[in-house]
Amino acid sequence: MNHEYDKVLKNRIHDKSVPVRDTYQQLKTAQKRKDEVVQYKLGDAVTHPKFGHGIVEKINQRSGGVHLHIRFDGEVKCIDQKWLSRKRYM
Repeated sequence: MNHEYDKVLKNRIHDKSVPVRDTYQQLKTAQKRKDEVVQYKLGDAVTHPKFGHGIVEKINQRSGGVHLHIRFDGEVKCIDQKWLSRKRYM
């Protein structure tokens, strides 16, 4: 008998009397909340894998993520913060 365990895990538990915790949904909710926390401030130096080094000029907080307006060599791009890393000085 074939069971689709992934499909079952992704479905929410509708019976509230079941004491089983819905861990899949809890993990997804926690990840979404983590992505919504602003990790940068205006003027921070950041690094993007494709565009290189830039400076944060504007921050837009949205559901599911934080969009940053960053100036890369004279060009402003709107990028989600999860694609960035802080520029480290040595």
